[in-house]
Amino acid sequence: MSRVRIEPTSLELARTMTGLVNLFQPERRPIARRGLRIAGARHVVQAAVTLAAPELRVVGFLVDGLHAVSMLGVALTSKRLRRPAVTQAALAAAFAAAEFWTLQDEPVPVLARARRPRRRFRSGKATFRG
Repeated sequence: MSRVRIEPTSLELARTMTGLVNLFQPERRPIARRGLRIAGARHVVQAAVTLAAPELRVVGFLVDGLHAVSMLGVALTSKRLRRPAVTQAALAAAFAAAEFWTLQDEPVPVLARARRPRRRFRSGKATFRG
């Protein structure tokens, strides 16, 4: 199975475009419009920060994950904001997944990778050595 490689710069370009759409998207409801503007500004700032300092990608991954969870909470509690909240949750989850995939290709000191135990075979039985 081949793995899709996401280039960090293309991820940040997609994040910037999403942020700009959120900033300038017409929305009739004032509270939803304000929320979209805030989310759009966050996307643009996050794209600029992670392009300038790639070691902060882990923080971007965590921010996207928290944003997805918080938007699901808004969707569950508010009928008026359900549609924009679910949309933002889906976008944030997609960005978190993409950010996670970009982290897999780079050594990141903040995330400790689990070591795979080595197998040793003795007399037909597998023993694990850490």
